[in-house]
Amino acid sequence: MGKCLDVTGSGTTNGTAVDLYTCNGTGAQTWTNGPNGSLVNPKSGLCLADPGSATIPGTDVILWTCDNGSEQNWNSGSSTPLPTAPAATSIINLPTGTYPNIASR
Repeated sequence: MGKCLDVTGSGTTNGTAVDLYTCNGTGAQTWTNGPNGSLVNPKSGLCLADPGSATIPGTDVILWTCDNGSEQNWNSGSSTPLPTAPAATSIINLPTGTYPNIASR
């Protein structure tokens, strides 16, 4: 199986790390397109965030309260929900033009 964007330990609090993990279809790997280019994890109700709006490529990403800020403005190249099954996709933080570091575990 491929790897999916995954909330570490199925966490639901601000600051929880997001990484890549073997796709398993759990709520920790479900993402929807939210307002202003955000990616929302419905299980936690939190958004994928680039802490501090870092401009350095490879910055680790976390969950954070959705606030429509630039640190949560992503482009997945699709207007439909992100796939939960193995599929190739990449995301970029639009304001900074950087790709996040998403570690694989």
